[in-house]
Amino acid sequence: MLSMWRGLDPDSLLSRKYNARAILLLKETIGTSPENESDIVLIAIIALQFREALIAHRKMRQVDGSHQRGAYAVITHRKAKGFRSLASKKLLQEVRNTMVTEAIRTHQPVHINPAVWEDDDPQPASPTSDLDRIAIDLANLQALHERYKSTVKAGFVSGQRLLTGRDLSIIASFRRAATTLDQRLQIWASSQQSYFAPCRMTADEIPECVKKAGFYGHYCNVYPTVQLAGVWHTYNCYRLILLKMTLCADQTVQGSRRENDVLFNESPTWRRAAEQTLQHCVDEICAAVPFHLGNRLGAGSIHDFSNTHSIEYPWPALGKDPYSNPTHPKALEYVRVHNVIPLSSDERKRQNIAMGGYNIIGHMAFVLGLAGESLDLTGTWSNAPKLGSLLRRDQIPWLVGQWHRAMKLHRMKIPDRVGKRSNTLAISELSAKKVQASELEKEVIEVKKAMKYSFGV
Repeated sequence: MLSMWRGLDPDSLLSRKYNARAILLLKETIGTSPENESDIVLIAIIALQFREALIAHRKMRQVDGSHQRGAYAVITHRKAKGFRSLASKKLLQEVRNTMVTEAIRTHQPVHINPAVWEDDDPQPASPTSDLDRIAIDLANLQALHERYKSTVKAGFVSGQRLLTGRDLSIIASFRRAATTLDQRLQIWASSQQSYFAPCRMTADEIPECVKKAGFYGHYCNVYPTVQLAGVWHTYNCYRLILLKMTLCADQTVQGSRRENDVLFNESPTWRRAAEQTLQHCVDEICAAVPFHLGNRLGAGSIHDFSNTHSIEYPWPALGKDPYSNPTHPKALEYVRVHNVIPLSSDERKRQNIAMGGYNIIGHMAFVLGLAGESLDLTGTWSNAPKLGSLLRRDQIPWLVGQWHRAMKLHRMKIPDRVGKRSNTLAISELSAKKVQASELEKEVIEVKKAMKYSFGV
């Protein structure tokens, strides 16, 4: 990150020196017991994995995931029972998280290896780890759904004329399973203490310069850290995955011939609720943009870290701030056990400058990619409606602009065609819209390839 802020490539010689120095300092801090030596190996692999992701992030290229596989091999050899200390268990949770999110990204099931997932002792309290347990079932359901989608598409391409009773039964099963998983996700969200949960701020509480830079709707959400914000964006994206499955199935039932009308007759009431939830989840991600990006419009320099006076981010007033001075007993216990020290205003700004956009770009790309997906499971409709057609008409264009802004702030390589989009104005309005939609889809695909370890891409 420091190399990027100095205008250098993240894989420069200076970057490698930073990385090696950081690992050495961690080794000196943790100690040299046999267990700690094993932790150092895993920390080094995770640090290299993060560095590899940053290089891909900066250069817009996909990484091979070798460090991720290496971390998984270390855990498989060491076994979950070999992680005893608090620090060790947190490393185990980190690798588990990358395994689950990678399975969701590639539409693959999660294969549960007892050596990796069985725990004799309690794991550290972690919202992310609890969410991962639900995400395992989500990944497996998504993999089944992708397999069924391929099957039904092949059937219709081969001449199938209607949805059979078996198709309708499978679609109903997916809807029930998705509803159950969504309920579990909502239970997870409602069980989080205020110290972890987002805090909503109204428009009049947000600095004017932040609103001018990028503000959508009537409120924004702030979080204790940008890392925890990323967990909540992942939660909303998980709900969006479930909604995509069920809304696509519902649209297919409505627009296709079918053997019976059981699901068709149930559709209107359920559909309205699903569309409202879809809009809410996208709104929540849009509402986090001011927190992540603040009033910044252009890439800064390394000097921004030592002089943050001109940089503004939304933050609740002292009497409404649930993070700086937690009062709930569970929050106080977490702060004590994990040695958490609330960040000062200056520390928060530096964290957001360094990592703010990085922790939301992947989720923004996921929403943009989702908006372009067809609602037709059969693959045979001409001009099939897109999922984005269910959102407000101005929302996706706004999100595109903020996505480009975030890439600029973090010195990502923006595809050349982004700067050429204005050339489409010389074409007819209809043709321009088609070209812009096509170009946007290509840009999203490029970012997805480059951000191998970000959720949803």
